[in-house]
Amino acid sequence: MFGIPTHLLAKVTVTENTTDVTLSVNPIVIAALSFTPRHLVLRVNAKCESSLPSLELRFNGDSGSNYNRQHLQGSFESSSHSISAGRGTSGSSVLVGGMSATANEFTSTEVLLPDALSTRTHKAVLALCGRVIAYPAVYAMVGRWEDTAKIDSVTFKASELISADSTFYLCV
Repeated sequence: MFGIPTHLLAKVTVTENTTDVTLSVNPIVIAALSFTPRHLVLRVNAKCESSLPSLELRFNGDSGSNYNRQHLQGSFESSSHSISAGRGTSGSSVLVGGMSATANEFTSTEVLLPDALSTRTHKAVLALCGRVIAYPAVYAMVGRWEDTAKIDSVTFKASELISADSTFYLCV
């Protein structure tokens, strides 16, 4: 979605329904690269087992109130259209979109984490999510993790079960 060239660090394809998926940044793989990466890109192709659950992110196992976000969503369902915007502060995760429960309908999400591999700044989060067919919608979000730690792991959490065959990618 962002069109950013990337190098794959980790890929997880869910083999059974679950509520969370964690991908780790392997420092050995990072050290072997021919360049010094600064940013992380996350790509998701997922679906769920129930109606329209949220998909959220946590970093380094942190579940404290350290996450903030602002989002804009537009959707079209049958004959109705809706546009909404919202803001969340002091959350235990950052919302990056939703998933579909329609058979064989996977939601695409891409997340950019600028400067994720440094200890200079709080971590910014930029996410785009798109759903089609049964519940067409587009979701854009900017957020922040109030921590200067280098991101070592990313956990995707869902409000309902993530379906088997959903795939999660961690890239630099």
